[in-house]
Amino acid sequence: MLETTPFIRWFQHNKHHTHKNVLTWRNIYAEAIYVIVIIISAFYWPQGFKTKGDIFTFSLWVIIVFLLVWLALNNLKTMMLLDALLKPLLVIVIVYQIVVAMQPNQNVGSLVVNMIGGTLLLGGVPLVFYVFSRGKWLGFGDVKLGFIAGLLLGWSLSWFCLILQIITLTLAFLAYVLVINKVKKLSPTTHLASGIFWSSTIIISMIFGQDIINLFV
Repeated sequence: MLETTPFIRWFQHNKHHTHKNVLTWRNIYAEAIYVIVIIISAFYWPQGFKTKGDIFTFSLWVIIVFLLVWLALNNLKTMMLLDALLKPLLVIVIVYQIVVAMQPNQNVGSLVVNMIGGTLLLGGVPLVFYVFSRGKWLGFGDVKLGFIAGLLLGWSLSWFCLILQIITLTLAFLAYVLVINKVKKLSPTTHLASGIFWSSTIIISMIFGQDIINLFV
């Protein structure tokens, strides 16, 4: 797992990562994206940085993004969403929501209902596909990550994330069918790595989702 850990993977001495190629784009793109996401998050953070609680929630978000990037990198290599990453992600998300609930003027009841709705939506949809396809279309790791994403995003942002996933997966599938498959002649059983879609749509939804929703509501 250290070979897919952002930043730490630079120091793994094996045939894929040596001092000579450690700074190639292939080895730093994920870390570059991570840093850019954190900078953008700091500018667009909805809560601002008025209180210690705001700063603490942003610090937890920094950890969440790190775990999502790590999850995507590991999924690209192994095609699995490992419990070793999903469990700490769940713990951090729970702590994040507890801190949010403790903020002044926060309606805890509304927050809990919002989290339950998001969890049922983003966890329920993958669960239906998993059961219907008997695990052929996606793995149970997608179901687990869906529940965690719903817990983090809540009801309205979960809808936004779901729609964004449908769009990105459709575009990726079209690219696979029309371009990549013709060039590389991939097997019909080849699966897309879902981690990158989950991570990117969760991050986009968290940072920009509410602003985009407000444009249409």
